[in-house]
Amino acid sequence: MKTVTLIILFLFYLNVSSGQSVIGLAAGPNYSVIPYTTYYDVADADSKFSYTVGSSFTAPLYKHFSYSVGINFNRLDSHITAHESSASHHTIEDIDLSLGFVALNVMPQFSFGNKKSFYIKAGGYFSVLAKSKESGTYETFVVNGDHHQGKINRDARNDYEDFDYGLAFNTGVRLKFDEVSWFVVQTGYNLGLYKYNQVGSNIRNVKNSGFKSAYFLLGFDFKLGPK
Repeated sequence: MKTVTLIILFLFYLNVSSGQSVIGLAAGPNYSVIPYTTYYDVADADSKFSYTVGSSFTAPLYKHFSYSVGINFNRLDSHITAHESSASHHTIEDIDLSLGFVALNVMPQFSFGNKKSFYIKAGGYFSVLAKSKESGTYETFVVNGDHHQGKINRDARNDYEDFDYGLAFNTGVRLKFDEVSWFVVQTGYNLGLYKYNQVGSNIRNVKNSGFKSAYFLLGFDFKLGPK
């Protein structure tokens, strides 16, 4: 149901246009903190750089105020080292975690300036998990002296819900090329409000509850309608 709702909103977004509306395309790196659930005794996660790509639609409301709707694909990466101990063995897993979210952002915007204009916007986002992967290696040391090792390649959906939501903040500058296009430099921050609980039956704890992601994007805005 959540995926269907997001698709409907996306189709509505694609068909909206007005005389002073602007559509934008942007891409760039992001750096995120991923909440991770684990049934291990000890686990540490190191954030990694990844990427964000997306589009936006902006329409005027009143003077310097407008509203912005965006559709983004956010890939979030992290490296996890986990240890599990019992009376019979000790296991170490070295994992690269990758999550891909499709996000809908809705944000009121305040802007000022002409050839060089600045803007700031804040609002909320809702996203669905489109892809997920855990890959890496493991080693198991058994008390009788046996030693096992191998590769990890599995879906991470057992440890994560298929959606996320939170607050979105964005600020940037638009440099005017001509009457219908601008070069855009922007930075933003997403603060996840969904608190991840125990998803799997073996999970003991949750670390870094709630996604946090900062990004830096470069792109272009194009005016829709008459000059």
